Amino acid sequence: MAFPKKGTRKITIEGNVYSYFVALPEPFLTVYVQKAEGKCALLIGYFDSQTITPHIIRQVIELGIANGWHESDTGEFRMGHLDDKIDKTR
Repeated sequence: MAFPKKGTRKITIEGNVYSYFVALPEPFLTVYVQKAEGKCALLIGYFDSQTITPHIIRQVIELGIANGWHESDTGEFRMGHLDDKIDKTR
């Protein structure tokens, strides 16, 4: 999947740069994350409507890695609904 140029943001975690964007299709807000460089697996998570902050994106990436997402793989890694798995207080 090619990331759109408009609305794509970057975040650096432990020296790794990731690109992400948030799509607003109904009925869920969808977060897409991948490494900024090279071919890699796409990490996908779903939320009920809310504001997505870099703090939430960091947790999505860390949770994905903890659950077996390998950035160097190809394809998609769907995390399902993450509302109950993420600290949204910041």
